[in-house]
Amino acid sequence: MTPWLDDGDQRLYHGDVIDVLRSLPAGIAQTCVTSPPYWGLRDYGTGQWEGGDAGCDHLPENARRGVERSSSTLGGGVATITAQEGANAPRDACPRCGARRVDNQLGLEASPDLYVERMVAVFREVWRVLRDDGTVWLNLGDSYAASGGDDHSGSSDGKVGRGDRPDQRRRSGLKPKDLVGIPWRVAFALQADGWTLRSDIIWSKPNPMPESVTDRPTKAHEYVFLLSKRPRYFYDADAIREPAFDAGRVNGRDGRDEDERARPPGSRPRTLARLDYTATGRNRRSVWTIATEPFPEAHFATYPQALVQPCILAGTSEHGECVECGAPWVRVVERGELESTEAARISEWDRGKVAASAADTGRAGALQASGFKPNHVRPSTTTGWRASCQCDAPTRPQLVLDPFIGSGTTALVARHHGRRCIGIDLSAEYLEIAAKRTQQLGLFGSVA
Repeated sequence: MTPWLDDGDQRLYHGDVIDVLRSLPAGIAQTCVTSPPYWGLRDYGTGQWEGGDAGCDHLPENARRGVERSSSTLGGGVATITAQEGANAPRDACPRCGARRVDNQLGLEASPDLYVERMVAVFREVWRVLRDDGTVWLNLGDSYAASGGDDHSGSSDGKVGRGDRPDQRRRSGLKPKDLVGIPWRVAFALQADGWTLRSDIIWSKPNPMPESVTDRPTKAHEYVFLLSKRPRYFYDADAIREPAFDAGRVNGRDGRDEDERARPPGSRPRTLARLDYTATGRNRRSVWTIATEPFPEAHFATYPQALVQPCILAGTSEHGECVECGAPWVRVVERGELESTEAARISEWDRGKVAASAADTGRAGALQASGFKPNHVRPSTTTGWRASCQCDAPTRPQLVLDPFIGSGTTALVARHHGRRCIGIDLSAEYLEIAAKRTQQLGLFGSVA
């Protein structure tokens, strides 16, 4: 299939996601970072009416807004279809002239089960395009079943917009006000289809979209699922480490003894695993607090660049891949050594001076106030990169795949960090936006 845009570093394709994926070679992408359309939230306007009367305005769409139109198929009189009648009418048929609505977009399925089936079908093709040591980072939000009025929650960052379709929820068998559970339905279906479900990351939004509901909490999070094809896969943990305070270790490098207050009476103390607080930071946690970003173009569902960045950095090699076999180069790290002091070997927790449940910053302040001197850890440093294959060939930037590229955030972040990208979208309008953003880096702000 011919790309809609190909500038060397990125290729954008216009078309149905499964058709485009089937046209791509196998095993070319190192990671897939994507946010598909959410179920039942929006019509992106890609549908086309076929057959019927060319002069008919196909009232299933207009009826939801309570519009009265003259009809050339009902004796020339004025027929009114109420919003409720329009909602109960088949989405893909005009009740007046019999025209059929053809639409390949994801998210307009009549039930959650059908949506999940289509998601599984899409990611079977992603599986083929992905390398065996590749990963998928899948962002999904949830939604609520309609109840009297439309109880939209889905994505609380403004994904409810043009062409909302609560009728899908009413026909799905869900009870009014039910939380649909779409993210976990999809995650478990992909797991059953062969994917290894490695992590559920909570995208916590400090600036969620306000909601008028008064009988439940305001939705302020979405999910990012990390999936892999194999139990062992490429993952650069050092690229996304978090800052951390090292409060010291009681037993040197091997860990500290379990506090007797935290174990059942009569049980033997365990030696806890070594704390991962090092001078270069700790392993990335599974709750990411990232604010949503405004976007000045005509797209309702852009996820923030700061959400995409750690996915790309951890899922691809900064040094690139072998041009012969595509194997990623891996980081060579010299791990820091622990330099313990006698004071650091005294357990402040056993003495009860510092609460074990205190936050890192609070614990640090309490330790300093008590005169405690923490262990010193010499920093871990990246000393170079090495090939993970035996080809002895040059390198090239690794490839990121986004089968639902939308406004191009994935491609923008990929290009910002020197990666290549393939993006797919059913909407030519959104491909125009994506092309504009990626060709003018910095125009809409750089990655935080």
